[in-house]
Amino acid sequence: AADAAAAGRHADAVVLAGLTPDAGRREAALRVARRGLAASLFAGGDFDGALAQLGMQAGAGSDGDGDGALLSLLRLFPSLAPPELLEGLDDGDEPAATGPPPPEPSGAAYERAVAALLPYLMSFRGRLAARERTSADGAADAPSPPPPTPLAVAVDTAILHAMLVGPDTGAALRFASSPNAASARHGEAALRAVGRFAELVALLRAAGRHEDGLDLLKALSTAPTSLPTPPTGAAADLCGVTGAWAAARYLRAVGGARPDLVHAHTRWIVAADDDAGVGLLLELEPPPSPDAALAVLRAA
Repeated sequence: AADAAAAGRHADAVVLAGLTPDAGRREAALRVARRGLAASLFAGGDFDGALAQLGMQAGAGSDGDGDGALLSLLRLFPSLAPPELLEGLDDGDEPAATGPPPPEPSGAAYERAVAALLPYLMSFRGRLAARERTSADGAADAPSPPPPTPLAVAVDTAILHAMLVGPDTGAALRFASSPNAASARHGEAALRAVGRFAELVALLRAAGRHEDGLDLLKALSTAPTSLPTPPTGAAADLCGVTGAWAAARYLRAVGGARPDLVHAHTRWIVAADDDAGVGLLLELEPPPSPDAALAVLRAA
């Protein structure tokens, strides 16, 4: 198998590795052979074939078997999974790379490669979540859910970035609006660069950065031309009155525990749309005092 791989006959190397009599040595030989075949296929533009080879090993079993192969997948796409997020992660039994990874494709080939990768990432994400739930069940005395693992952060960040490639299908907004472990810093940079501010508001809210999220909604509603990148996708619909209603919904969700945010943002919401502002004041929990509500309305 090693001789076949050295001669560039990577498919033959996989077949020969599978014939190794000893089970332990056979598994190790297959890992090496599949990695070599994957690199060859990737460099040749057969992204589905390359990812299939690595995906066979990215099983994410209960003991973490397959994490190393998943990391090999992520390292093929540094634009999706920033290398700093992968530093220090355990490759497990995955064989060490024998050379630099093939370069990321560009243009239409890049879009095809990312489209091939995304289903693998989503599948692995589901298995990783199941593994983490099992670990949490074993620590029932923990006072709160544990923070996401570094691997979960890397996977979710790559998924968010991948969903920004190609046409906007709404998948990125749905993902950012649901519980996820994506890096807020890396996600913010990527979303700002392409004007996907609706997704960014959702990501900031998930990260607890409510001041930033509401400030962004204010800019979208009252001064969208002040943003460095024109709003695109769902964010384009938040310009004007719609953005004020979105901010009112946001404040209803978090404002009761953050009176400072209510004070800072209700006035501009009222100024943008009376119904949105008055509805917000009436539905806040706990409700503001009548005097405080009147002061906001008079100042708007």
